[in-house]
Amino acid sequence: MSSIQDIFQTCGDEFIVKRKPPVRIRKVIGCIKNCKTIKLGGHVSKCKDCCKTIIHANSCRNRHCSKCQYLKQIQWVSEQMKKLMDISYFHIVFTLPKELRQLCFYNQELIYNLLFKAASRALSQLSASKRHFHAQIGFTAILHTWTQQLLYHPHIHCVVTGGGMSMDGNSFIESSSKFFLPVKVVSRKFRGKFLCYLKKVYNKGKLKLAGDLVCLKSPFEFFNLLYKLNKMEWVVYTKEPFSSPENVLRYLGRYTHRVAISDAKIKAFDNGMITFEFTDRKDGCKKKLLIITADEFILRFCMHILPDKFVKIRHFGLHANANINTKLRTCQRITDTKRRKKEFEEFIAESENFVKRTGQDFNICPHCGGPMEVVASFLRGQAP
Repeated sequence: MSSIQDIFQTCGDEFIVKRKPPVRIRKVIGCIKNCKTIKLGGHVSKCKDCCKTIIHANSCRNRHCSKCQYLKQIQWVSEQMKKLMDISYFHIVFTLPKELRQLCFYNQELIYNLLFKAASRALSQLSASKRHFHAQIGFTAILHTWTQQLLYHPHIHCVVTGGGMSMDGNSFIESSSKFFLPVKVVSRKFRGKFLCYLKKVYNKGKLKLAGDLVCLKSPFEFFNLLYKLNKMEWVVYTKEPFSSPENVLRYLGRYTHRVAISDAKIKAFDNGMITFEFTDRKDGCKKKLLIITADEFILRFCMHILPDKFVKIRHFGLHANANINTKLRTCQRITDTKRRKKEFEEFIAESENFVKRTGQDFNICPHCGGPMEVVASFLRGQAP
């Protein structure tokens, strides 16, 4: 079965010559091509028990490389375990209208930040209002930019606590296990916030308006766009609540360190054509196959490479770093979260065992399970 790395190694250089992508894109392509090859150097380990010798090439550690994400995922989930409570959790998705996608693509860091800001303010302010919970909730927001077919579709997944700490800080106000906030109310609040922030950055001249977007340099055209967007219903939807905190962990683990497409979905790579599997949600979630050229595949993949140092996972409210050891710990005590501790530990143990079984733990021999020791190292480009 082919992988993303196979495609990049075979067609990556041709793509760079043809498309001339910016430096940050070329850097990611190079990292994925060379990941776990001797081009990045590595070390030689020997088992103390069975004396087997294994060569371990270094990983690229790039966040867009599917080969480097699993261990990071385990470590991240282990840390998030400390934040969960024995309550209901909701999954809310905020999506930008298609009319804003081109503007977003040419102003990625700026618009992504506005997307986080608008979604977080909408949830925080609505939950704090007396009409709803009148409480401070906690949530983790994760940016995704792709569809099942690798097309550009920026949206944010939020895992939200089903309730929050009361304003006096003495109790936890829990929501219904099946209902969080009215979706239309959240959608319109989000729409209003985002358009307000977009107007401000436009007035400050921070938006890049080139190509088909040049017409928006005219204030008349830009505010006409805002008017049309304000008349539309924006897509915000709530998925079914998680059945347990353990399932929250499983969900977070899948979504946080996911790249645009996994190797498992690539079914064939032959004569410059790539066949990959996708789920067609408009047709009853049927599994289908899409065939495109390698050049088109790499182009679609590169659309989802984030700006350098951009933070795609953010925590708000009770989940914010400033509140973890104060408000969040108080809520955990009130909701008697300790009784779920065993399930959390079992989940982490299961994940760590997977790492050992698949040989991703370099300290354990994959043949006999004995301890490994490093006996030699080699630098980039050197033969082991």
